[in-house]
Amino acid sequence: IETAGPSETVDGRVIERNEGTRDVTRCNTSGARRCRTVTYPTYSVIGERADGSTWIVVGEGAYDAMRGESGIIRVSTSTITNRVVALEGNDARDSDWSVSGSGFVWFSVGALVIWLPLLVAYEWRRRTGFFDLGSFERLDLLIGVVAVVAGALALWWVLFSKTAGLDVASSADLYGDFLQDPIAFIAQERNDEPGVQVGEFVDAGRNGEYATVPLAELNSSVTTEVGDDIVAVPVLQVADGGPGRFDPVEWRLVAADESRVEATSCPTNLLSFPSQLGVDPSINGGFVCFDADPTAKVTLELEAGSGVYADVTRFDAEALSPG
Repeated sequence: IETAGPSETVDGRVIERNEGTRDVTRCNTSGARRCRTVTYPTYSVIGERADGSTWIVVGEGAYDAMRGESGIIRVSTSTITNRVVALEGNDARDSDWSVSGSGFVWFSVGALVIWLPLLVAYEWRRRTGFFDLGSFERLDLLIGVVAVVAGALALWWVLFSKTAGLDVASSADLYGDFLQDPIAFIAQERNDEPGVQVGEFVDAGRNGEYATVPLAELNSSVTTEVGDDIVAVPVLQVADGGPGRFDPVEWRLVAADESRVEATSCPTNLLSFPSQLGVDPSINGGFVCFDADPTAKVTLELEAGSGVYADVTRFDAEALSPG
């Protein structure tokens, strides 16, 4: 069904790849009881689709194909079983993975093509009295109902057991309503040009990574009009370990003459930075505001830490916020 049936392909990303082991113990029950434990490797890939739904693929093939994938990928899902059937990398040089067909499966399909017409013909002859089998007894019906229920449960286990316990945070869970397309922003290709680009993450030591977000990347629910004498810069922070390990942070606007304007409180109608955006306390976002001329040519300065350990990064504020 999955290899030959219809599927839907959408954008997505890889959240994590896992490699582990599984111990299987087999014992022989004839004669002296002897047990042997064999360790098998296990592989899985977990990701999400553009709509925020998460998926998991188990197997070494998918694990190897998605090695190093950090950008947008194409995720194909069976419209019948709702399981992932193919993963395609975002570059022609990347490896792809797809569910492989089985010769035994096709043999079984051929057997069914022969068996089902025979079954229909037999039942028709029975109903017309050719075979006098009599009516079904109550016990026969009960066994039939139990068999149908057991078959339905087995089918559910085959289709959904892998994702039934899948509890992984998607981009929407992590970034809330701050970003218009969180998958595209997270999975963006890193710019190799010198200097820091708007919309690109930069390392800030123990505080993790910071990024200034272009206005076009923001969700319309977090943007609003501010005063003509205010610069409001949307900022993201992604850190490991939670807020307890953060160094002190200072934001400034630096003019061409090296004069500096310190950050101030944002208007109440703006989400102030840092605000927790979703389920992870290590991911924060919001606006950093300044009482300054939004048309002046200035750069944004971030100082994380103190003394010689401070990490200072400058951004082009012209491309960030018109006010």
